[in-house]
Amino acid sequence: MSVEHEHLGECLACGYDTAGRSVGDSCPECGAVVVANPFRGGWRSAKVRRRFLRGSRCMVAAAALIGASIGGVLLIMLTPLDQYPVTMTISTAMAFSGIAVLAASAVLLAFVWRAIVAGRVLVITIALLLASFVGSSIAPLLGIAPTMEFAGAIWSLLGAAIAAAPIYLARSSGRPMRFRSLPFASSGALIAVAIMALTFSSWGRPYEEFATALVLASQFGTAASFSSLQRSIAVGFRQPKDAAHA
Repeated sequence: MSVEHEHLGECLACGYDTAGRSVGDSCPECGAVVVANPFRGGWRSAKVRRRFLRGSRCMVAAAALIGASIGGVLLIMLTPLDQYPVTMTISTAMAFSGIAVLAASAVLLAFVWRAIVAGRVLVITIALLLASFVGSSIAPLLGIAPTMEFAGAIWSLLGAAIAAAPIYLARSSGRPMRFRSLPFASSGALIAVAIMALTFSSWGRPYEEFATALVLASQFGTAASFSSLQRSIAVGFRQPKDAAHA
C-alpha cells in the first residue's frame, strides 16, 4: 500500500521530479520505486549528488597518488638504495599527478559548495592557503619558525581541513557515514605534523621519518574517508533502474 509523502523531491535513481507521486509508486522516468528522499538541504538534488561523486572520486585518486608519492620518499629515507634517482623520479611524477587531480577535484566540487552550504569548509581552505603564502614571509621575522617549516605547517593544516571535511559533509547531507573515526585520525595526524614543523627545525628533526609516515597514513586515510562518504551519498545511483532502492 502506498504511503503519501508531501515532499518526496526527486527520484533518487534518476533525479526525475516525483511531485504528485506516492511512496511505493514507480518513477515514470526510470521505473525505480519512489521513496522518501533521505537527504536534506541542497543534497536532495540528484544533480548535486552526481557532481559531488565526480569530484570526490578525483579527491580519492589525488590522495592516493600523493600518498604513494610520500611512500616513495619514506622508502628513500629509510633504505638508501642505488635506485634512488628512479624512485625519486617516480615519486615526483606521482606527486604532480596527484596535485593535478586534486585541482580537477576542486573545480568539480566548486559547483557543489553553494548547493550544500559548505561555505565554512571553503572559507577555512582559502584562509589556510593565504596563510601559507603570507605567513611564510612573516613567521621568520617573528622567530616562530624558518620559512619552509612554517609553510609546511600551514599546508599540513590545509590537509587536515580537507581530511576532516567528510565529517561535515556527511552531517550536511543527512546520511550516516561509516568509519567516522577515519577523518578524525587523518586530520589529527596532519595536525601533529604541523605542530612538529613549528616546534623543531629542519622539518621536525630528529623525527623526520615519523612525520613523513604520519603524512603517508593521513593521505590514505583521507582517500578511505571520501570513499566511505561516497557510499553514503550514492544511494539510488547504484541501483538498477528497474529495481527498488532504499
